Amino acid sequence: MKPMGDSHPSYNTDGGVACYVVEAKPRSDRLPNYFCSKILYWIDREMSCPLRTEQYDQCGNLIMVGERLMRNQYPEDGRLGYTPLIFIFWRAGIDLITAGFHDYHKKVDWLADN
Repeated sequence: MKPMGDSHPSYNTDGGVACYVVEAKPRSDRLPNYFCSKILYWIDREMSCPLRTEQYDQCGNLIMVGERLMRNQYPEDGRLGYTPLIFIFWRAGIDLITAGFHDYHKKVDWLADN
């Protein structure tokens, strides 16, 4: 499965997507008992879409992995506009995988003369 659908313009030769990996850590002065010590985000360099998230507990153990499969909302006219289609979450501590399917996006032609 390709994370950005079949038509994404910047797949690598191995089928992957070039991403920035960003680490977020809570500020102890604002969130002293936050359940995560850090969250890692994989963000697509071309479209700025978050494709993967990892959460780590206060001891640094992986607790959750989330991945998104995106789709282009405008393939018929060549524009790029990606929205999430499937979210997959893996909870490491209980070894549970869940998925959410999202098909709620409605295209509107705001330029049409109605």
